[in-house]
Amino acid sequence: MLSIEAVRHEPDVLRRSLQARREDVAVVEELVRLDGERRALVAEVEGLRAEAKRNSKAVGEAMKAGDAAAADGQRAAGRELGERVKRLEAAEREASAQLRALLLTVPNILAGDVPDGADESANTVARAEGEPRSAESYGFGLKPHWELSEDLGITDLERGSKVAGRMFTVLGEAGARLQRALIAWMLDMHRKSHGYAERAVPYLVLRETMEGSGNLPKFADNLYHDDEDDLWLIPTAEVPLTGLHRDEIIAPGTLPLRYVAHTPCFRREKAAAGTQVRGLKRLHQFDKVEMYQLVEPERSVAVLEEIVEHASDVARGLGLPFRILELCSGDIGFQFVQSRGRVASGIHRRQRKVPIRQGKPVRSVSDKRSCFRSSRCVGSDWPC
Repeated sequence: MLSIEAVRHEPDVLRRSLQARREDVAVVEELVRLDGERRALVAEVEGLRAEAKRNSKAVGEAMKAGDAAAADGQRAAGRELGERVKRLEAAEREASAQLRALLLTVPNILAGDVPDGADESANTVARAEGEPRSAESYGFGLKPHWELSEDLGITDLERGSKVAGRMFTVLGEAGARLQRALIAWMLDMHRKSHGYAERAVPYLVLRETMEGSGNLPKFADNLYHDDEDDLWLIPTAEVPLTGLHRDEIIAPGTLPLRYVAHTPCFRREKAAAGTQVRGLKRLHQFDKVEMYQLVEPERSVAVLEEIVEHASDVARGLGLPFRILELCSGDIGFQFVQSRGRVASGIHRRQRKVPIRQGKPVRSVSDKRSCFRSSRCVGSDWPC
């Protein structure tokens, strides 16, 4: 969630970011209005409390002077002040709730060097590594992955649909063993070669954890939710990793914190209606290995590039040529200020950098801005 102080003091920065994202800028004026109303109510409450304190002192002085009538009058005035304070406090709480609810709908402020563009067609190639093979170079006809994976016993798409419905799959023995091996290999690579600490995290999280990672309320329709316990199935390990240090104060010298986690991920993919492709490209459940770093703001750009390299090592290790994309302003996710994309053999991978405003979920050595960087070494369009 953005800091209201940032909106209050630099509204034009937010306006420019929203314009670049092709979002409605009218929300800035509404935020400023709500913030002004809330601050006026706070000031009025504080003034009435000071007046009530003076009134209480006046009651004591009247009693000391033996003026019972004056004391009674001051008591009556004090009761009226108390009622006014209660009404204004309720109004202030309501104004604060409205302001917070609106702030949760505002996307993060883009970095100044993000390329401008309306959609993914404006993304630019930052660099490429390796030469992709042409279909002709194989010397035999190529099959789409949903046919090849079925022939090799990697997937059983039909039984996946029978068990759980559309956009689910069952992995056969070859697929299950391959996935398990790839997960272990990626975790070991990031632990041993890149210095990440492994974490096993919950797959169900609290509403506050979803809000802290920027997934609520924006993506509520694409998340699976248990209404009775108000628990949410995670769409990515970013969510619980973000919540690990929520409301903690990180001591100077502690950062960076580097985490890697494997989790299943659950997404309703409602936004993909009518755009699904066959096979494994869009699933309601898939496995992913996530890298995550919590760093000082001044190191954020360098660490983003570091994580891009760590994710690229996965493609190198698998012998896959790839390109690094710089995502444009219209294609960057709600939570992110800058984003890289890694495209390997038609499979998209993204590395994101995410500033968390107001020191949440973590207050680090900087009071104003704590940052983490997250990347995916297995993307949402391909299981481990």
